[in-house]
Formats: sequence, structure tokens, C-alpha cells
Amino acid sequence: MIKNDIIFSQSEIEHRIQSLAQEIIDAGYTQFVMISILKGSFMFAADLSRALSQRGAQVHLDFIKTSSYMGREISNKQVNIVDLLECDIKGKQVLLVDDILDSGNTLHFVMQYLNKKGAADIKICVLLEKIIQRQHVIQSNFIGFRCPNRFVFGYGMDYKFGARCLPYVAAKDCEQ
Repeated sequence: MIKNDIIFSQSEIEHRIQSLAQEIIDAGYTQFVMISILKGSFMFAADLSRALSQRGAQVHLDFIKTSSYMGREISNKQVNIVDLLECDIKGKQVLLVDDILDSGNTLHFVMQYLNKKGAADIKICVLLEKIIQRQHVIQSNFIGFRCPNRFVFGYGMDYKFGARCLPYVAAKDCEQ
């Protein structure tokens, strides 16, 4: 059994997603491709895309799958694209959605990939951003919550291949 130290409740997440959707619309993103980095961001991307659509945005949702954690609590620093995009993003606005920005490795790698594919403009939206030293200079354009430097899970993010379906974000101390 996982001892849950809830850091962001279901209601806090729901409220913040509504605010984020408005921030994205206000920034001029009303017709774009939303690319969700699987698996951790699937719940966030689903809820965010609905909130954006309810505000009139035309969102084409696509997914890219990467791997770097391989069942561990800390990234192995090597990112691989496991599954590629299905849509053509050349000349289009892209909103790249991820669950968490910590080291910056995954987002840096995916940004390079999307730039090579010819995206006209790429903005980054993350549910959580850890305030830690990054290995790559990456800045989120839209941030759900600032997050403590702890291992987080729930709301799409797994803990030992479970806990993705929790409706909140919980944390525990990192095991090295």
C-alpha cells in the first residue's frame, strides 16, 4: 500500500486546469496541435484539451511516447522516442504537454525532434515544475504548479507501474 502525502488535490488540479486553459487562449493559442508526452501526461492532456475546447480552441490532439525512467524513480538521463507522432506539424503551432519538468532531458529531446519536424511555434505546458538545477535550459510557458523536489505520482504519473489513476498528485521522498 502506498502512503499518500497529497500535495495537489483533485479540486486544486481541476481549478488550475481551467485557469491554464484561459492563459493558453489569452496567449493566442486558439488553433494548434497539442502533443502529449506519454504516459505521464495523458490525464492532464485530456482534461486540458477539454477545457480548451470548451473555450472555443480548435485542438488537434496527438501523442508521442518517450522513455527515460524505465520503472525507476530517477531518470537515467537517456531519452528515447518509443512512438512517433501521427500528424504533420510542419508550419503549425504546437503546445507540448508533459506531466513534469525536472531535469529537462525529456522536453529538450522532444523539442529538438519537433523543431526538426518544422513546427512554426512551440510552447510548453507542464502540470508540475520542480525547482531544481536543470541539465538543459528549458522553460515552461504554462505551469500548473511548482513542485517540491520529491518523487511525485498520481494523476497520470506512475509509482512502480501503478497509481496513475489517482485523482490527485502525491509525493514521497526520492530513493536514490
